[in-house]
Amino acid sequence: MNEIYLTSHSITYAQKMQKVLQLNGINARIIRPDLRLSESGCAYAVSVSEKMSAETIEVLKNYRLMPVKFILRENGGVLRELRV
Repeated sequence: MNEIYLTSHSITYAQKMQKVLQLNGINARIIRPDLRLSESGCAYAVSVSEKMSAETIEVLKNYRLMPVKFILRENGGVLRELRV
């Protein structure tokens, strides 16, 4: 299953994103990203299913909680930054 990682500089911001996503019916979990994701200084990320990407973006925009980056992680471990 492909996942979207929503990167964040702080645990507090990641927790806010996770909370609003879950309140809107989107399963989200906080992870510590590996070095390939944290090169921009992002210490935390929120992980959601790629199937929920459109809904995730809409919810975060409505709450004005945009992450540093949207990263798609494909099954093979390939990472791609998504433009929103």
